[in-house]
Amino acid sequence: MTRFLTDSNEAEDIEIGLLLEGLFRIHGFDFRDYSRTSIKRRILELMRTEGVRTVSALQDRVLHDGASLDRRAAPRDKRA
Repeated sequence: MTRFLTDSNEAEDIEIGLLLEGLFRIHGFDFRDYSRTSIKRRILELMRTEGVRTVSALQDRVLHDGASLDRRAAPRDKRA
């Protein structure tokens, strides 16, 4: 039986996990064990800065456009 996501936060959490996994696999940045609350806050801010509406759109940009990642290299603190 197929289960559909009913909560947009659930979908966003999945997208964030995929983004973090992609950053690790492609660029070597491992933020997967960082505080999820802190990472989510930083990702939402980066989405505003980059002018994208979804985590998936941000993922596309940072995984396929190295210049985008260079502009926003990494969170400032390790485990906020």
